[in-house]
Amino acid sequence: MSGLGVVAASACAARLRRAFGFGPCWLGAVVLIGAAVAVTGTSTGLPVIAAAAAVFMFGMTLGGVSSMTLRQEVTPEPLLGRVTSAFWTVHNAAGPIGAAVLTLCAGRWGVTPVSLAGGVFCLLIAAAGLLTPLRSARSGGPSAPPAAAGAGPGAAGPAGADTGGVGGAKQA
Repeated sequence: MSGLGVVAASACAARLRRAFGFGPCWLGAVVLIGAAVAVTGTSTGLPVIAAAAAVFMFGMTLGGVSSMTLRQEVTPEPLLGRVTSAFWTVHNAAGPIGAAVLTLCAGRWGVTPVSLAGGVFCLLIAAAGLLTPLRSARSGGPSAPPAAAGAGPGAAGPAGADTGGVGGAKQA
C-alpha cells in the first residue's frame, strides 16, 4: 500500500507544486506525514494502517519532490552536486539517532503515545511553518539561468562538469 502512495505522489507532485507552490506542498506533506504516523500508532486495524502507510509515503514523496525541485531551482548549476550532497548528509545524519531515541521511548512508554507524540510534533512543525513566509512560497527559482551570468569561479567546465573554478573553466 505504501508503494501506491509513492506512485500517486509521483504522478501528481508536479501539478500540485505548479498549482500551490513549494511552501504549501511541503507543509501539506508534513501534515500528511504527521497524521499518518499518529493514525498508524493508534490503529489496530490492518486496512487503516495500510491506508495510513499510503498517506505517509504520499507525503514523503511529495515533500521530497518539492524539496529537490526547490534546490534545483535556487542552486547555481555548478554548485548543485555539492549542495545536494550537503543537504542529504545533514538531512540523514540525525536518522539513526532519532530511530534509537524513538525505539527507547516506545519500549518505555509504548508505541501508541510515542506515535502520537511523533505525529503531533510533525503537525507542530507544519504549524510553525504557517507563521513564516513558507506558507505562501511559490518558487525560489532564479529569474535567469546561472550560465547567463558568464563564466567565472565555479563555472561549469566541459559537459557541465562542476569544476569549482579550478581546471576545466577558463577564468578572465
